[in-house]
Amino acid sequence: MRIIAGRYAGRRLKAVAGSRTRPTGDRVREALFNIWQTRTAGSQVWDVYAGTGAIGLEAASRGARRVVFTETSTAALRGTRTPRRWSTS
Repeated sequence: MRIIAGRYAGRRLKAVAGSRTRPTGDRVREALFNIWQTRTAGSQVWDVYAGTGAIGLEAASRGARRVVFTETSTAALRGTRTPRRWSTS
């Protein structure tokens, strides 16, 4: 798992062990962001059922102004914390 494009392209994402979290694959994210490409920069994104945070982190990488993660698994939440060096502001 990695960030596909944008400012943080190529950075690896942590996946939580086990079958409770199923990350959105690279191809699916790429397809979504190809559709949303003109709407991502400057937008606000809500990554519901965040898991690894792949959708939200991809949006941040592509210029989203604000990303909110919603996740019920504490193990998954620990992995989605964005390092300060990834800050978009």
